[in-house]
Amino acid sequence: MNAVDTANAINSLTDSAIMQLMGSFIKEKRLQQNKTQQQIADAAGVDRTTLLKMENGSGGNMLSFIQIIRAIGELPVFTNFEIKEEISPLLLAKMMQQKKQRAGYSSKNNLPPLSPTK
Repeated sequence: MNAVDTANAINSLTDSAIMQLMGSFIKEKRLQQNKTQQQIADAAGVDRTTLLKMENGSGGNMLSFIQIIRAIGELPVFTNFEIKEEISPLLLAKMMQQKKQRAGYSSKNNLPPLSPTK
């Protein structure tokens, strides 16, 4: 599945299905680390039942989600939330047009700079 297909598939999911997906992610990462629910819950500072609900996709809140993601060492999943400043193509073209293209002499009069006399 390519990136476009994946994005379309994600966009078509219900909120409940996304919660299930997030829960499955947490559970899979926990199991890969060979840790119990209690170990992750303790590391995250949440109750084990909170983790259980999150893994089942049946509850939890954003703070608990962040704490659990931190506890399983998966904070990089949030890099997609980073806001990157982008310059519009029109503004970039305007900036490039205004940028001086050559050093040496003014393009207005097409005269080279005066050389010092000896």
